[in-house]
Amino acid sequence: MEKEVAKFGKNAAEEVIVHLKDYKHQDLVDIRVFLRPLMGEENQEPKATQKGICLRVEQIPNLLDALKKAEQAYEELKESRRAEYSKNK
Repeated sequence: MEKEVAKFGKNAAEEVIVHLKDYKHQDLVDIRVFLRPLMGEENQEPKATQKGICLRVEQIPNLLDALKKAEQAYEELKESRRAEYSKNK
């Protein structure tokens, strides 16, 4: 079983694709960077790179928690940068 569940652009040449798959009777979520086909090769499939992460589906809540913490830390960083910028004006 392999099912694509989401995809989004990373930049002009790459996209991130999320798959659900099974390997040796374990259900996995694979979040991987793929190279987009080049101009003139639109009929080609994106090519997987080594950049990515593959986890057991039971670890999805841990990944989501880590991403939420990263988002919160980024919001705090943006706020401190705004305050620093305003102070130095």
